[in-house]
Amino acid sequence: GAQALPSRPSVLPLKPRPMPAALLTDATAVGGLEFGALFTSSPSPLANSCAPVSRPGVEAILVGSVVAILTLFVPIPQARKVLQHKSSAGISVPTLLLTVLFGCSNLGSTVAVKWRTIESCGTGGAACVAGLLDVLQQVASAGSWTATAICVLAFPPANVRRNGVSTLALLLVCAGIVGSSVGVAVAHPCSDVSLGLAEALGWLAGGCAVVQFAPQLYSTCARGGSGSLSYATYALMAIGGAAVATNQMAFQRDTWPVWAPILVSMLMQTAVLLTSLTFDLRARHFRVRAARLAPSLDMEQSGEAPTPTNPIQPIRDGAFSDPLLPPTASR
Repeated sequence: GAQALPSRPSVLPLKPRPMPAALLTDATAVGGLEFGALFTSSPSPLANSCAPVSRPGVEAILVGSVVAILTLFVPIPQARKVLQHKSSAGISVPTLLLTVLFGCSNLGSTVAVKWRTIESCGTGGAACVAGLLDVLQQVASAGSWTATAICVLAFPPANVRRNGVSTLALLLVCAGIVGSSVGVAVAHPCSDVSLGLAEALGWLAGGCAVVQFAPQLYSTCARGGSGSLSYATYALMAIGGAAVATNQMAFQRDTWPVWAPILVSMLMQTAVLLTSLTFDLRARHFRVRAARLAPSLDMEQSGEAPTPTNPIQPIRDGAFSDPLLPPTASR
């Protein structure tokens, strides 16, 4: 998230380097808000060469802490539903892998931009954590979605060899992304090389944000229902994406390459949620209707007369006599 710029930065800013697609927030989590930007008028790190060392205000710290915690818990309903059903039916593995790639790309980009703040932890102690809440958010996002992907791959039909190989390859790529970002930042902190890598990772994250939910939308339509997909997780993601896009468009006034990928991602999440809900409600309607018609259909096939719904009607129709009435009064 954006941090409050101090009156005298501890490092001299380098030549401004525009990073229009360096998505330093997590569009897949409810905690995607740039918490520092909500309470300051400082520019976003997306438009700066390297984020200066600073301490955000109390409000930003509180919001950032909540954001990091919520980011960690957003995928939990999805993992819980998979464990309950013991099935991964209806869940797109490509979407999960793209989500993990999105998270680790964001983490690598954020590490490069915030390296001066990370370095300050060596001398500043625990106080530096307040300036790294956005980094912790990215760690929580990448870690929680990686754990969710592993959970999904443990159950059929996703537990096939090719999905396991793809996931292992992606984890190696993510380790390479974060490791390269750290290595370059250590060797050349806030240099053109480091910031160039951050910019490239930002564009990669932006590309993932645009396409990551397209496979899930296709899977939901092909299956005709949600399966083991979690409504709660997708609702939280859509709400978080809407909040991020609104903040970047209306309050931060970022250029469209910054907020457009998050907006597209939010719209895709909403489409998946509404499509799943439509299919599931339609299926439920058919099940209820079939349950009501089943007794009549079974009797028609067996040749029996259907059981009357009004027990007094046979007496009125003279189908049998009432033993409490005289024979002449039975009709």
